Amino acid sequence: DVERSRGLGDVYKRQALGALDLAPVQVAELYNTLAAGGYPSRLRAIAGVSTPSGEELLRDELRLHKGVDRRVSHLLTWTMAQVMREGTARGARRYWEADHQFAGKTGTSDGQRDSWFAGFGSTLQATVWVGQDDNREMRLTGASGALPLWARFMEQAGATSLDLRPPRGVQMVEIDPEANLPGGEGCRTLRSIPFIEGSQPDERAPCVRKRSNWFDPVSYTHLRAHETSLH
Repeated sequence: DVERSRGLGDVYKRQALGALDLAPVQVAELYNTLAAGGYPSRLRAIAGVSTPSGEELLRDELRLHKGVDRRVSHLLTWTMAQVMREGTARGARRYWEADHQFAGKTGTSDGQRDSWFAGFGSTLQATVWVGQDDNREMRLTGASGALPLWARFMEQAGATSLDLRPPRGVQMVEIDPEANLPGGEGCRTLRSIPFIEGSQPDERAPCVRKRSNWFDPVSYTHLRAHETSLH
């Protein structure tokens, strides 16, 4: 399982960089692992065969095994959900309610010959590829070609929103976006980002105020002088 997990991780890295030639069903199988919380399953068109009376003749049993650590799978899913909230796939948000969350990733090959989008909700995952039979340039990116088709399909199929609550072993940490370090009191903006427990940075953002510095005697003296002048 460890070796398989490493192998899947390597495939995900290469796929993210666009270094693999894959059919849509292969891409769907990769993303299906993330949608299932890290459990890979072989995609199949026929789940079983039965007689007209309902007697089961053959059934393709679903065999699950752990392929990717659930904590790692959650971090990837959360990151792809941000792609849909504010990244290259944000245009799909007009197809569903504002509080609905989906995860996905756009893909565009060199020369804009391939337009990809793969994404999922809580119960449905879909992959869309747009391209020419002769591999000609289309001038379509993943966001302008495949994404609208994916979004319309998910809308019409009634896809349900993701539950992005962190699993056991993952915690949300308030991060200062300017320093990319844990923040706190004194930081102008903070963003909650998931970390595998124990992996968050030990260093704090420069904007964090230490309790010992909350009382500034110089500012207090100026304030008292101002109050005295008012009286």
